[in-house]
Parts: sequence; C-alpha cells; structure tokens
Amino acid sequence: LDSLKFNVLQLEGGYKAYRAYIKQHLYNYQLKPKVYVLWGLTCTGKTSLLNSLPNSLNLEGLAQHRGSMYGAVGLTPSSQKSFETQLYCRLEQLNDKPFIIIEGESHRIGDIMLPNFLWHAMKTATPILITRSINIRAQAAIDEYFKTIPHLDEIKKITLNLPHNLLSNKRKAEIVELLDKNNLIDAATILLQEYYDPLYQNTLKQHQYAFEINSDDEKKAVEEIEEKIQHLVSK
Repeated sequence: LDSLKFNVLQLEGGYKAYRAYIKQHLYNYQLKPKVYVLWGLTCTGKTSLLNSLPNSLNLEGLAQHRGSMYGAVGLTPSSQKSFETQLYCRLEQLNDKPFIIIEGESHRIGDIMLPNFLWHAMKTATPILITRSINIRAQAAIDEYFKTIPHLDEIKKITLNLPHNLLSNKRKAEIVELLDKNNLIDAATILLQEYYDPLYQNTLKQHQYAFEINSDDEKKAVEEIEEKIQHLVSK
C-alpha cells in the first residue's frame, strides 16, 4: 500500500500492544461526569430513550445482548475484548460532558462483565424510573424479539427451558401454543408479567428515584427527562 502512495501507519507493538493499552486505561478509568441511570421493567423503552437522549451510553448496544435469558435473540453478542474497546472509545467521547445517561444493568450483560469502576458508578448514580403501559410494552416485545420465524423458534426453545421456579411447565406450554397460533400479543404479555416482571421487581424496589417518567409517549418522555436532568445538573 505504501508503494501505491497510500498514507500507511503501522501500530507499534501490533494488536497486543493496543489490547494492553485498552485494558490499562479502561480498568483504571477516572469517570468525570455525573451519572444518571434509567431503571424500569422490560420493554419500557429504556434503550429507545437512550438513543434519543444526549450523552447516552448504551451498554446493551455495545454488548449486543439485552441482559436476560432472551437477551441474545436476533443478535450476535460482542466478545469481552470488543466490548471493552468500544466502551473505552465511547467513554472518551463522553468524559468531558457534565453528565452521562446509562440504562440500569447488573454486573454482567450476557457473558460480558462490566469494569468495576463503571459498576460502582452505576450503583451510586442518580436513578430514574421509567414506566409504561403493559399493552405498549407487549407490542414493543413483539417488535424487538418476535421479528422472524427463526426468532420465534428461539423464543419457544428458551421458554421451554426456563427454570421451573420461574414459570410452570403448564404455563410455558401455553406460551408456546400461543406463539404457534401467532397470538403474539398474549404470549408477550404473559412473558412480561409472569417471567420478566417478578424477576426485576426486587431490584427496582432497591432504589430511591429522583423522578419517574412514563414512556407511553416516547418523544414527550425524552423531553421530560432532558428537562429534569438539566434542572438537577444546574443545582
């Protein structure tokens, strides 16, 4: 390429040196902005809100996993190395901002582990609760998870393998039957109310929220979140 007059640069030390640089800088990262975390039940539109909000850090987008048993449906999860590279680059874009907005996650997203500094920052961040009507949540689940026949087949397989203490065999069979009959809205509603919601209710109860936003109207929700965060930042 150099002989063809392209401007060529070679990374000293190759990929191993680059990887070492990412690990050293990421795991010793000094996060400057104030952190706000969106918490809420599954399919309350948190990811969609993040994509419309300023200074957002979409961890599930970087991980290509939604952080649940169904989290990889329709996605190709990132490797830990790829996730860390993308995370470091995004943090460098955000670290001079007055605040960043993140979706609430556990320490692990699929097979991805969050760096301890970020996990600690999320635990001590200002929490915001996002709510949404169950019918809109169910439709969002269909739009997100039930897009194709292969996706539906994967949903059925995962459903039948859910632990018995989370959903009875009878209920799992009913969900699969609803999917077979293309009754997606009822299947999604059952999964949300009887699997997802009980799974995350205890986590949501652990926080004292700065404010609560209903996301039935996403555009309005984005405007309200921006307004309230700007008010908190300016205090």
